Amino acid sequence: MPEIDPTTFENLFSRCLFCDEVREEPYQDGVRECPNPKCPSAELIPPAERPYYVSLVPDFSGSNVAKTARQEQFEVENGPAPRLNGNRPSFEHMPPTDGKYGVADLFSLEKVLSPERTLSRGEHFGWAFQYPYKQDLLSMKYGLRCGNSDLITGEDLYGFQADVLDLSGYAYSLSLKDLRSWAIINVALERGFKHLALWTAGNAGYSLARLAYVVNRRLPESERIQVYCIVEAGLEKSIRLELRRWQAEVVKDVRINSSSAPILSNKDVWTLIEKNTGKAIPERERWHVTDGWDGVGIMMYYLLALQVLKRESATSDTYDAVIVPVGSGDLFAGFLLALRDAYTEKAPKLIAAVPPAGENIFTTLRARRRSGGSTAAGKLQGTYSPLAKALLHLKDRNRFQVEEVDDINHRKGAQLVLNRKPYPLLPAEPSALLAFGALCQFGDSLQRSRSRFNSWSLDSRVLVVSSGCGVTPLGEQKWLEACWNDTI
Repeated sequence: MPEIDPTTFENLFSRCLFCDEVREEPYQDGVRECPNPKCPSAELIPPAERPYYVSLVPDFSGSNVAKTARQEQFEVENGPAPRLNGNRPSFEHMPPTDGKYGVADLFSLEKVLSPERTLSRGEHFGWAFQYPYKQDLLSMKYGLRCGNSDLITGEDLYGFQADVLDLSGYAYSLSLKDLRSWAIINVALERGFKHLALWTAGNAGYSLARLAYVVNRRLPESERIQVYCIVEAGLEKSIRLELRRWQAEVVKDVRINSSSAPILSNKDVWTLIEKNTGKAIPERERWHVTDGWDGVGIMMYYLLALQVLKRESATSDTYDAVIVPVGSGDLFAGFLLALRDAYTEKAPKLIAAVPPAGENIFTTLRARRRSGGSTAAGKLQGTYSPLAKALLHLKDRNRFQVEEVDDINHRKGAQLVLNRKPYPLLPAEPSALLAFGALCQFGDSLQRSRSRFNSWSLDSRVLVVSSGCGVTPLGEQKWLEACWNDTI
């Protein structure tokens, strides 16, 4: 029997971010260009740049290709797993939120399928196709937990009635990146990837390195996973030290600072790593997992977004807006796809909270250079993202609204969170607090009767997504201290 290609995900389909076409054939990690001749990506991404940017991302597959005998038996007894639009999880079958706090554990979806039947932890049966991995090995085999996000409801924030999705409750980096890292490591264990490489501004590499360290302590030396973090040459030394402390190999690439150089292709990533480490890494054992390129992170954020929106769909009123901070675009793409699938009409307005012009993913890509300015939300500068072309296209088609948050409102948003009595509303780094800064800008605009959205008022219901903490360099710590009125 021929060996299975580890970069072909037979349990997943492909979905194009540009034209939204779902291709009902196994997703291939090395094939990221949409083959649809009418797809806008064919015109918007020049041939020379196609190795650098992503059109296709993984999508949930309803096919029987990857079903095990146990899954087939489960469906004989209980019926087919629930699907939305033929292959996606529906609102009705997403796990409920638990009271005011606590988004239900995404890794226990089997409870939703068969509440009358007790299933052992980690056995997803018919829900197996809902994940980029077939089994939750980290939980089932190694006894680890990823953690949970929290949905804080009914907050009065700058005059708005707001719910806040707090992603600081995950266990490794205390940020959104842990949900993505959980999927990546599960796939790596399942498919035999021992070398994981990514470009990182800090948090993505920190999360992946910490989780890999914990897993490696449970693996024989020959099966351990090595993480390689490619960073800007000017990245603060304290972040590089944190990455190294958790046994990641840190590789500098001076080309990333060049205004004319494109981001690294999949081939460039491994050439750079092999040159800097002196290793010859077998192609079958390596996987490029930069935010956006890996694809599985978007799938996890999509599930999380659907779960939160499911709770809201059960009420009489939907959100008027959802505010999400945008850096590399993984989290934002997950919410964008979830909103697109969940609503046929009256969908909440999706707001991309970004730093000022010249310091965010949209203006940096267009100008092909950074302004040279500085922002406290440095991790959201978007200087490196395989999703950049797709998100810029969707912005130009008015699929979402971009809100460039100035420093004054960024500080207002930080103070809104940090100076809440008797305790801060939640733990967050400056990049996460940018979403609250966007809320403050909208509030000021409404009070001056210059709202950019005719349907908005101070009674509008808003979901603010806070991306958590992560690794916080000294400059960001000083900025937070300046925003904090309390004596520590």
